This record gives sequence, structure tokens and C-alpha cells, in this order.
Amino acid sequence: MSFETALGAVLRDLRIRRGWTQAQFDGVVSGQYLSDLEFGKRSPSLTVLRGICAHLGVELTTVLILAAVKDDGKVTADDLLKRVQRELEALQY
Repeated sequence: MSFETALGAVLRDLRIRRGWTQAQFDGVVSGQYLSDLEFGKRSPSLTVLRGICAHLGVELTTVLILAAVKDDGKVTADDLLKRVQRELEALQY
């Protein structure tokens, strides 16, 4: 699975968990664009992805971690979070 496909699957799952249709993203992105994202046919810019995440009420980093886990299959969200925490500490952020 490509990262784009994993990202789209995560976005679709989050939308469905909320019981929303693609049309409920009007003003954020078009239904067709969201469909293309959900099926891995397009890759959003970070600005667009932030808008979608805000509309869904989830952090951008949450969506990226979920997509990375889905894409890899061998890593867990906890593993990624620990790695990010170590990197932030090393960078002194």
C-alpha cells in the first residue's frame, strides 16, 4: 500500500466514523476531490490536509501517524509516538 492510499483510507474512515458524506466537506474541498483523496488518486497539499483535519476535528499529526501505521503495517502508533518524542527531545523542541 502506498502512503497516499493509506492516507486516503484514514480520511475515509474518519469521515465515515462521523457519519458524514463527502458533500459535507463543501467549503473545505469538493466531493470529487475528497473522493480522489480517499482512493489514493491524489495527494493533498499540507494546507488542504490541515483544512480537512480541522473539519474532522483531529490533529494533522494524528492523521499522518495513522496513515504511516496503515502504510507500514509493522509499526504501531505508540512506536511512532515514542520515536517522535525522542526526536523532539534530541532537537530540543
